[in-house]
Amino acid sequence: MFGFGKDRKIGRSEKQGSKWVPFSGPARFKRLISDLKSDENAAIMPLIAFSMVALLAVTGLAIDSARAFYVKDILQRSVDAAGLAAGHALEPANSQADAQEFFDANFEAASDVATSGTMVVDITNPTVVTISGTATVNTTFMRLFGFETISVAASADVTRQTRGLELALVLDNTGSMSRLVDASDSNSGSRLDALKNASSLLLNSVYGNDDVVPNLFVSVVPFVINVNVGSSQTNFLSAAGQQRITDGDYSTAGWAGCVFARSSGEDQSETPPATQPIDPFFWPDTSVFSGTNNANNWIGTRAIPAGGGFAQGAPARINEVNDRGPGVFPEFVGLANGGQEFYESRATGPNRGCSQEILPLTASRQTVQDEIDRMEPWFFGGTAANFGLVWGWRTLSEEWKGLWVGGDNSDELPLDYDEPFTDKVIVLLTDGENQHSTPLDVTSYGTSASFLSAPETFFSTDATAELDRRLTATCNNAKNANNGEGVLIYTIALSNDVPQSTRDLLLNCASNPNFFFFATDADSLNNSFQTIGRQLSELRISR
Repeated sequence: MFGFGKDRKIGRSEKQGSKWVPFSGPARFKRLISDLKSDENAAIMPLIAFSMVALLAVTGLAIDSARAFYVKDILQRSVDAAGLAAGHALEPANSQADAQEFFDANFEAASDVATSGTMVVDITNPTVVTISGTATVNTTFMRLFGFETISVAASADVTRQTRGLELALVLDNTGSMSRLVDASDSNSGSRLDALKNASSLLLNSVYGNDDVVPNLFVSVVPFVINVNVGSSQTNFLSAAGQQRITDGDYSTAGWAGCVFARSSGEDQSETPPATQPIDPFFWPDTSVFSGTNNANNWIGTRAIPAGGGFAQGAPARINEVNDRGPGVFPEFVGLANGGQEFYESRATGPNRGCSQEILPLTASRQTVQDEIDRMEPWFFGGTAANFGLVWGWRTLSEEWKGLWVGGDNSDELPLDYDEPFTDKVIVLLTDGENQHSTPLDVTSYGTSASFLSAPETFFSTDATAELDRRLTATCNNAKNANNGEGVLIYTIALSNDVPQSTRDLLLNCASNPNFFFFATDADSLNNSFQTIGRQLSELRISR
């Protein structure tokens, strides 16, 4: 046995015969301490001292290791955030700056423990951003043993990856889109040209360098006060409407694809045509002439502007088609509005005012870009953003699955709202308020008089207020589809011509206040589309 003192005596409580009976409980502990105090040899003291040092080292290692693990956790989260920020950036220079900003903001949480944190961004691979980071932690107890700091490291690979996305671009094509995007700069170019350029930036974000990305489809919905669904979409039409086309009411022109709005609130819904059919747009022949407006004298002699006034007796174009481009009305060359847009707007016939048709959900980025590039301003009728929006929604609605002719995967698209990892998004852009331009124009809502006298019209003396009301209702219906998880909506007001009331309307229409943009020039429009594109470009941590 260990000796705890040379004069130690064993009492009766400790020995029975020759058998050793250890103390137990508090009594033994007290006796041990007493023996240690009285032990003259102190043979156990070096062992105890060494044990205490070892225990201190283990305790210090545990504490400092916990500090290091804490810093490493923050470092990893900082690296992940930096990687996501770098992946979202469109330019390499922005990748570095954005990554550093997010790294610093997140690593601030470790500033009381770590003395430094550094990060390196590698974007040599166009599809993968690699982030690595290191940090130094000052030790507390371990510095007693010569270890003053501990280094930790973390890394992440961020792969650019687009989630499944069905995107509808609902774009204003009215005549005002031919105006300068920045009225203060005569060299700023037209609003429509600015829109085309900015749209390319959005497509760059979601497509990258590819023409086709898995599970990415885009529709383009040009609108004025009419919307053209496409002449191939006869399956949308009522039996009476289909019969009208067959009977030849459209004569040699045929039906161009524009449609009338449905009544009883169905112009604000995703109700499919099998439940509520649609009537084809038709502007009958009439010789009504008032002021500067030729209503639509398309069978017989029509009036056209000539020399600043009007002349009757110009050659009649019986049953003419709404031709596009120079040569249709050579009499108009040199007028202020000029160009083929003016020709198109002045063309007469049953489809008068029927603008560019919808491109249904399509996989090819180039096809989408081509469709946007061929858009033209239409000097006709007015603006109905609500009607453009509802048709944008219908290009995405599961209720219209398999109905769209001319798009890709037409039997399968649009996908169900609940399709995993798939988003449905509308981007709505307009450069002015909703309105009927003239009382004689026939639009998707008929004439302004018939629109204002319709039973469901709330604002019977204010067409703008009524169209605004319907825009709000359509926005809410689209967002609330599928039990409130229907469609995400981004809105853009382009130019200072957009009144505050319309900006407020678009702000409330957007799914989130941050999804509304007010662009007053080409640069701010570019920034708007870039921001939207970055938000739509879903990223994931791959390592």
